[in-house]
Amino acid sequence: MGKLYNKTFGVISLGCDKNRVDTEKLLGLLKTHNCKLTDDLSKAQIVIVNTCAFLQSAREEAIQMVSNFLNEEDIVVSTTGKI
Repeated sequence: MGKLYNKTFGVISLGCDKNRVDTEKLLGLLKTHNCKLTDDLSKAQIVIVNTCAFLQSAREEAIQMVSNFLNEEDIVVSTTGKI
């Protein structure tokens, strides 16, 4: 996590309850590495979209979320989730 130290993260959780649990674990991990968390995605340097691959609506919403950041040069977007 060296290069991620002191970065500001925004996390979006989509899909099932298992994804919400995974998101909480992810938030805990980021906090232990002194990462800053924000609810304001416009202030995030890195946005993580945790989504569910089983639910069509979550997949579509994840694609929409990621596409919202395509023109943002200063934001890194990552997707994760259970498959």
